Amino acid sequence: MDIYITRHGQTEWNLINKIQGHLDSPLTEKGREDAKKLGLRLKNKNIDLAYSSDLKRAIDTAEIIIGSRDKVRPLKALREIGVGKWEGMFYEDIEKTYPEKFKAYKTNPDAYQPTPGGETFKDFEKRVRDFVEDLKNEDHDSILIVTHGLTYMMLLNIFEGKELKDISKRVLPAGTSLSHIKYENGKYNIIEENCLEHLS
Repeated sequence: MDIYITRHGQTEWNLINKIQGHLDSPLTEKGREDAKKLGLRLKNKNIDLAYSSDLKRAIDTAEIIIGSRDKVRPLKALREIGVGKWEGMFYEDIEKTYPEKFKAYKTNPDAYQPTPGGETFKDFEKRVRDFVEDLKNEDHDSILIVTHGLTYMMLLNIFEGKELKDISKRVLPAGTSLSHIKYENGKYNIIEENCLEHLS
């Protein structure tokens, strides 16, 4: 099975450096255009189905890429990590108000403790890992996953068999960045990671 993973296109809050988490903001015109370009790149990949986060920015990106609402399956498991009180805040304000907590969020996922309503990285990892386990029973030959920056990083971390702490070493993908994973003989193998060739 071929698995293609992408991050949703650029959003209004991405532009102004606000954290979204489980909140949402609309795709910008660039976000929509980039999704169209990725759709053209994947046109000949015979994608049977798209699994998307159930947040609108991801669903909209998936529908633009795959060109069909009927082929998009929204899943809560693919949401971004929930960050509680931080959602809707500017990153610079979070860093000023919660310096130690923000440092742990960026560099030490095992030690990070969220504000009320947020998820720990361990809980976040578990819901993404459960999705990866379910993927093993997928009977389609080629699927697309449309998700969020940290969820994308977590998926790759799990596919590679890395520990939770290793997620902080990964690069945050740009909007519509593409990774290709092959699942065969019970193993996930990363073929291509964080490609932006379709935007050049």
